[in-house]
Amino acid sequence: MTTITPQSLLNIAEIDLRGDRNPLLNDILTVVGREMRAHSGTIMLVNEVTGELEMVATFGLPDDYIEKVYREGVPITTSPSGVVLETGRYYQVPNIFEAPSDKPWLDIGRELGISAQIVMPMKRKDEVIGLLNVYMANPHEFTESEIAFLTIAASQAAAVIENARLYTRIANKNVELEYEINERKRVEAALREKKEVLSNILAGSAVGIGVVEDRKLSWTNESMMNMFGVENKEEYIGQSTKILYASEEEYERVGQILYKNRTDKVVQFDAQLKRKDSRTKSVFCKDRG
Repeated sequence: MTTITPQSLLNIAEIDLRGDRNPLLNDILTVVGREMRAHSGTIMLVNEVTGELEMVATFGLPDDYIEKVYREGVPITTSPSGVVLETGRYYQVPNIFEAPSDKPWLDIGRELGISAQIVMPMKRKDEVIGLLNVYMANPHEFTESEIAFLTIAASQAAAVIENARLYTRIANKNVELEYEINERKRVEAALREKKEVLSNILAGSAVGIGVVEDRKLSWTNESMMNMFGVENKEEYIGQSTKILYASEEEYERVGQILYKNRTDKVVQFDAQLKRKDSRTKSVFCKDRG
């Protein structure tokens, strides 16, 4: 009979859960095998994508054991693994040669010298995400203290799995965010380049062009300033467009054209504007809204 002591529980609880998944699972199996004086053990995980059970870690078994199981087509979801997956409760077989079982597993048991086993569910809340299997060399009735110890070990293993999956999700999200950030930077750079090209084209145009926001002049090209006899366009930038009109009445009239009952995207109109030297001139204007 295996004696489970408080130190056995402490040895499991003290395993640092940070790090790569499979080495940590092997560490847990090693502690379990040593404290249980087990012949060997395995950990199987439910694949999140396919839902299939996969063997990912072993203890006390040949290095090629996992490869051998898959190569020989041994069904790893058969009883008792399938029972534990379905019920979410542990399943013990004190003597595998006295219990109904699948022939491939009996053959492997004989080959490796395994006579008893217990399968513990690894859970995320109520969902079984994997199995912790412990094999004994001789027929063995698992005690309450052994089962309690294995329950804690299975819980630790489940925590490792959750940490690894959470890290993977975070890493994948970081990759997605990095891609989005880089894509946004690329788009912004392209927009800046296009804006610069457009600005250069507009700035060099022989036609007077200005940008008005809330009836305030925010940008003009040199041709427009030349029309108004302005040498330093900063005097006009940020000012109300009222400064451009021959009179306040003309400013109000154009405002009616631009903002009252307007449906067209482009409006064309004649306006009386005023140069800096107070001379007025009639100008044909277009507005895109």
